[in-house]
Amino acid sequence: MDQPCLLDEATLFDYVIGTAAPGVRQAVEQSASCQAVAQQMAREIGPLMQILYRVTCPDVETLVAYQEQRLSNSTQQLVIHKHLSECPLCQEEYALLAEIDAVPLAAPPRLVRRLVEAIFQSPLALPQPLRGDTLAYATERVTIQLRVRAAESHRWNVRGQARTADGQPLDGIEAARLQLIDAGDASFQGRAQAGGIFRFDQVEAGTYALYVQTADEEIVIRELVIGHA
Repeated sequence: MDQPCLLDEATLFDYVIGTAAPGVRQAVEQSASCQAVAQQMAREIGPLMQILYRVTCPDVETLVAYQEQRLSNSTQQLVIHKHLSECPLCQEEYALLAEIDAVPLAAPPRLVRRLVEAIFQSPLALPQPLRGDTLAYATERVTIQLRVRAAESHRWNVRGQARTADGQPLDGIEAARLQLIDAGDASFQGRAQAGGIFRFDQVEAGTYALYVQTADEEIVIRELVIGHA
């Protein structure tokens, strides 16, 4: 008979949202009672997390109006200015808008991919549960599954696959890149393969942002811990 779950709500919450330490994840996955509590918590907070995600961020049209100083009054300009100074997600979108505007009108058209963030999915909340060591991140149209394995010399191999919303492999992955956070231009270029598969070999431990490019989108996972960062 399985023992009652001894983990507190705060620890289980970290597990549900994907920020728990490896030892905590292992403890939850080895306890049927903890899995049941975490699954119930995921069902309860899932709708709220969707509502609260970036709830205070302005939409793209408002950012464009701010950039062109077309907001109705100076107070609105100040509100958006303060938000931009504190929100790295909006800073990235605003920088992309500035980059687009910097292209001369006479220049030939170039491809501008839509930047889409993939959000961590709790293993217990997925329609089809994954293996305990598989991480899942999803956009509205694409799910990215990742597995990290120890390699030689304290380095790591990362394997990923992009799938459509109905679970089919997503063909057309053009590139994949790991960008080390807070380390300048340090990055690892991955190898894209058929069937939505991409891979990185001999990656140093650290906290990365993962970028996966398709023909019309650049999907970003903003924080991915590899190894013991």
